[in-house]
Amino acid sequence: MSRMISIAQEYISRIMGNKMTYREIGFPDKLPVYFTREYALYECSLFNVKFLLMEGSFDEVPSIPALKKRLELVKTGLDVVVPVAFLAEQIDWYTRSALVKHNISFVEPEKQLYLPFLGVAFTDSFSLKKPATEELSPATQSLLFTILGSPEKNLIVKELEKEASISRMSIYRGLDELADLGLLERDKVGKHVSWYFELSKEAFWNSAKKFLIDPVVAVHYAIPKRSCYIPDKHLVLAGESALEKYSLISNPGPETFAVSSKEWSLIKEEFELVKYRDESVVIIEVWNQKPPVRGNILHPLALYLTLKDEVDERIQMGLEDIMTEYDWGDAE
Repeated sequence: MSRMISIAQEYISRIMGNKMTYREIGFPDKLPVYFTREYALYECSLFNVKFLLMEGSFDEVPSIPALKKRLELVKTGLDVVVPVAFLAEQIDWYTRSALVKHNISFVEPEKQLYLPFLGVAFTDSFSLKKPATEELSPATQSLLFTILGSPEKNLIVKELEKEASISRMSIYRGLDELADLGLLERDKVGKHVSWYFELSKEAFWNSAKKFLIDPVVAVHYAIPKRSCYIPDKHLVLAGESALEKYSLISNPGPETFAVSSKEWSLIKEEFELVKYRDESVVIIEVWNQKPPVRGNILHPLALYLTLKDEVDERIQMGLEDIMTEYDWGDAE
């Protein structure tokens, strides 16, 4: 019996206020041998709900489809219909995000607990995560960063169009969307419509945060096919690589870059996609819109948006530095 399951039992029981019980069970012989080699399996019960915990390592993460297949194989092999959750000592942020996105249950003791079949998703701060009832569209969220960089509070579509990465029609729709949510003021005289905001830029951002979505739609581990080649024209520093530029936090891992899905389709053949993470790879974040930038680095507020749910205290300290030192007056 591993120490990890005991730690998980204490962690889950403490958070849920009810003792979880467990017993180790074996994998059926008809399952592939790697199950016995790579995992331990436990039958658990909490609030009279039966589920399985499959303990393993996420050092080399299989693809999401592969993980789903393994879960189904376990259920089929045991001939059970109970939920199955992964248990691991450490799961990186990108993998956690992918697991949540695909509704795959997991437990990372003392860091994060995602068991949707029990209706819970806790971080180490023990706060219940509730899905937002309203979200900005990707185009409007992109427009928001353009507005934050505008020197004027009276928003002129023609001027926004010079800086925005979206069409004029999308700008009009985005301004209306922001006004409908109460983030902008809107005046109409005859056929003429004008948009403006009375809030400070910081207050505008704080009011908008609850409507923002994670713009990253995919994350790839990739190796450039040409040695030392990174197509800077399309990629901007992101993730911990960008955090390192904005704070005193160093990046211990591979370089991270952000790119729009449209631009990624133009350059992805320059990379070999792999399933592992080591010193030879770069991390590619694919965004639903063109990432907002400062120079060749992801805009600090956009960076905050992608890392704000990270439970690593080191990263949270870096984000705190960004928000404390951000000069809202530059956009006034």
